[in-house]
Amino acid sequence: MKITKCFSIVLLFISLFLPLSSQESSPQQVVPSTLKSITYEKTEAGLVFHIEVEGNFESEFYELESPHQLICQLTPIGTILVPDEIEVKEEVIEKIQVVKDSLPSLRLVFILAEKPLSLEVKTTASGLDVICTPPQPSPKAISREIATTKQLSSLQEITINKEGRQTILN
Repeated sequence: MKITKCFSIVLLFISLFLPLSSQESSPQQVVPSTLKSITYEKTEAGLVFHIEVEGNFESEFYELESPHQLICQLTPIGTILVPDEIEVKEEVIEKIQVVKDSLPSLRLVFILAEKPLSLEVKTTASGLDVICTPPQPSPKAISREIATTKQLSSLQEITINKEGRQTILN
């Protein structure tokens, strides 16, 4: 009888302790996040994209030159609540494509009309903010838009308007 009690106590101890040790040795499972929304707005800083992600995630950005594209890799993403393509057609961004070839990794492809002058990515409480600043017009383009006046003599002035026409005033 004592042997049976002792044996049952040992089995009880093993059954209670064994599941704890197996849980400690197994790696923690990563819970995929949810891509909830992608919105954008024009601000003084440029075009700002708000990428809302619920849960823990990692992001990686890189640019492609030909054609101009900005790639945002998000990992791990399990649920996607945005359409496959988002039309933007604002300043330097034409559209955003959501590529889900290899879930739990997801790519957001920003199709650029032209290469932005600067790009800034900020992590927020709800996901990411991507700020695209359009390229500044070249000084040559600015000078064409503004009429200039040159003093030829004390009696004559020459005015060059934005079309490049010269007018001499007496």
